[in-house]
Amino acid sequence: MDTNIATELNQPLYTSVQTQAFGLYLRQYKPAEVAEKIGVATRTVQQWISKFGWKEMRDDAPVELMLRQRIAYLTWIDCKHEAQLKELDILLEQQWKRDEADNKRSRGSAHSGESKRGRKPNKVKNDISHITADVLA
Repeated sequence: MDTNIATELNQPLYTSVQTQAFGLYLRQYKPAEVAEKIGVATRTVQQWISKFGWKEMRDDAPVELMLRQRIAYLTWIDCKHEAQLKELDILLEQQWKRDEADNKRSRGSAHSGESKRGRKPNKVKNDISHITADVLA
């Protein structure tokens, strides 16, 4: 029984096709794109993903984190090329839009109990305290 374990350990974990698929999958390719590039069925790639646990290994970092990291990197560069400056402008604009959307959502959820539609309700009905004898005369 020990010999079987030893021979299994000497065997590679992935075939060469699976290794290519794994590399593409880790580079954020979708299973259909991976399948097309290496020439296998999409379902086969999906089976490899679940069988070998590739989904847990893949870094699906949130977009906000990737934006912040790229902005920090581009800001860190001293002599920026024109393309880098353009990319930095685009990223900063995207970050600003995301921040504005988050602020709008947070403001909306804070006032969700209040209704801003329709006519403002009267606080005091039939209030005549502002009418004086001078106004009637």
